[in-house]
Amino acid sequence: MNEVCLTQKEFDDLLEYSMSLPTGTTIGKQWKRHNFIFKNKHGIEFNTYYLPDGTTLVEERWLMGEYVKKKGYVDILWSLIEIVPPIIGQVREVISEALKETE
Repeated sequence: MNEVCLTQKEFDDLLEYSMSLPTGTTIGKQWKRHNFIFKNKHGIEFNTYYLPDGTTLVEERWLMGEYVKKKGYVDILWSLIEIVPPIIGQVREVISEALKETE
C-alpha cells in the first residue's frame, strides 16, 4: 500500500468518508477514511470501517482515497496516512516551489 505524509492541518482539511465514497469521481479528489483491522472469534482478520462487538482490534489507521484515471476508467488509489510535523510540510512546499522554478 502507498503511504502519504500529511501535516495535521492537511489531515484535518480532508473530508471524511469512512462509510461511503464521495460523489463525483473527479480525478484528483482526495478524502480520508477511518479503517480498522480486527480478528473475529475464529482468528480470521478482516479490514473494515467499523469494529464489531466481540472482535479483537489488530490495528486502527487512517487511509487517504484519491480518484485516479486508470486505463479508461476511474479507480481509487488508497494510501496509508502518516501525520508529520508542520516543518516537514513547509520543507515539502519549498522543494515543490524550487522544482517548479527549474521547469
